[in-house]
Amino acid sequence: MIITVKSFNENEDGGADCDIEMDSDAKRYLIEQGFISMLNTALDKNPAWWTEEDEKRMDIVGQNGNVGYE
Repeated sequence: MIITVKSFNENEDGGADCDIEMDSDAKRYLIEQGFISMLNTALDKNPAWWTEEDEKRMDIVGQNGNVGYE
């Protein structure tokens, strides 16, 4: 997994702009982590819909490598 920061510029408002390059493994990892974060946020807001089967699926996220991904 390769993530390279090509440029980084701080803004006066405290934010920053950056350009990055990444390989497909890095893209997949970041998308996966974002999806997990989104699910965790949803659970914090309304855990009533979360089942034990959903919990088991979360335990295997990412364990199959790049199978089914390009």
